[in-house]
Amino acid sequence: MKRLSCLLVYLSLPLLLYGQNSAIQGTVRDTEGVGISNLAINAYDVESNLVGFASTDSEGDYAVSYLYHGTYYLKTYSTQNYLNEWYGGVLVGTCDSQGRPAGAAAVEVSDGQTVTDIDFELAAGGVVKGAVTNSAGSPIPDIWLHLYYSENCTWSMRTDSSGLYEYYGLTTGTYYVWADAESENTPYLSEWYNDYQSDNSFSIPAEATPIAVIEGLTNVIDFGLASGGSISGRVTSLSTGQGLSHYFIKAYDTNLVEAASTLTDEGGGYLIVGLNSGLYVVATSSSGTNYLNERYDDLAIRRPWYALDGETLIRVQKGVCTGGIDFALANGAAIEGVIVDDEGDPVYNARISHYYRGYGSINSV
Repeated sequence: MKRLSCLLVYLSLPLLLYGQNSAIQGTVRDTEGVGISNLAINAYDVESNLVGFASTDSEGDYAVSYLYHGTYYLKTYSTQNYLNEWYGGVLVGTCDSQGRPAGAAAVEVSDGQTVTDIDFELAAGGVVKGAVTNSAGSPIPDIWLHLYYSENCTWSMRTDSSGLYEYYGLTTGTYYVWADAESENTPYLSEWYNDYQSDNSFSIPAEATPIAVIEGLTNVIDFGLASGGSISGRVTSLSTGQGLSHYFIKAYDTNLVEAASTLTDEGGGYLIVGLNSGLYVVATSSSGTNYLNERYDDLAIRRPWYALDGETLIRVQKGVCTGGIDFALANGAAIEGVIVDDEGDPVYNARISHYYRGYGSINSV
């Protein structure tokens, strides 16, 4: 019986493949008539499902094979400086969020047919590129650059080892660029082009300078990031004087919005960087230890913590390190016990949480 089943499958393979022996061929060229190599062509069915793809060769030729008979729509996908198109000459939208446009041309394929001359001519896109340096003119690698077409349409990339970045293949329109210095805990201040320092990435501020991108042209957008202020200190055990390593330290603005954070080193030392000039609250913030977290200077953290309540505010200036913001943490009390089932046997891996005056879980084990 098993041999018969295998024989039936083997004999049916030609029938299955026969219905999938159609193809679409063509050439992708630039506006000068030169073939574009290493460019992807995607084929979609009438329900916008990706059903086939191919890559152009050194002459710009491609063939999407193993297709069933039916109706298809083709779209280019370039990682080079070309504007992607749907077959029929319709540009792919900047964010390509509208799906297949009405002007996209259909390609009809019959069983066993190879449809030829489905060609594309792609124009060069716009380019936004530049360098990110510090105040001394030295390149800053690994800084995130975010390109905004709108608040819901963005691209992100890091600067290379020379502090350079480049976005290409852009359609004509208005764009904005934000240099994000805070994501990687750098000592620099984030800013929107042109020289508007802000760590707000949720909306495009009115102070950001728009960049007019035109297809085929290049915009050079450089950033010179300023050094932020910093806060340093040490976290120790009040009872032993030993430094507490890998302990979270956070800086908050006067609205108690977290501005930056870091971890203590092996000796309990810490350095919070990338702060704008202003007043800050500094607090320890770690769980899973028997130390009581504090707000500077020697104030216990109460739950909930919604407003300033006697904290010593730390004044920070750009480019200046404010040191000596130290913490000596006291040991907290502990609650312990044993959990058993109704027969008196220990219960393993049970989760225990304790609460403070009904404000929610403070710690769990």
